[in-house]
Amino acid sequence: MKHFFLFLLVFFALSAVGLLFFPTLMFRVVGIEASKETLFLLRVSGAGVSALVPGIWLLRFKPEMTAARAIIPGIIMYLVLSSAVDLLAYLQKIVNFAALPSILFRLALAGILAWHLRTASKS
Repeated sequence: MKHFFLFLLVFFALSAVGLLFFPTLMFRVVGIEASKETLFLLRVSGAGVSALVPGIWLLRFKPEMTAARAIIPGIIMYLVLSSAVDLLAYLQKIVNFAALPSILFRLALAGILAWHLRTASKS
């Protein structure tokens, strides 16, 4: 799982960088026109995502710590809820088809984390 946690760390760090510093590009991928208000909101989201990175760092390098394992439910919640928000935006035709692979990818990550949490708690 260490390689998976490293991947998760890179995924969240790059997502935070994209949301904070390249929000226009992030919107363009899913077909949304950016305004100064939406760019502000996306940057705020990036700040939230970046707040998860230290916990994932701890999870990657000290997975045996209770504090490290405690971050997993929060990451799962973020992945599932952000996927639900994106799916709703897709169904309302706010975003284009490009949102669907992202939704499925995040749900897969959440599933892997849930499986890890379940198997780690049995050990």
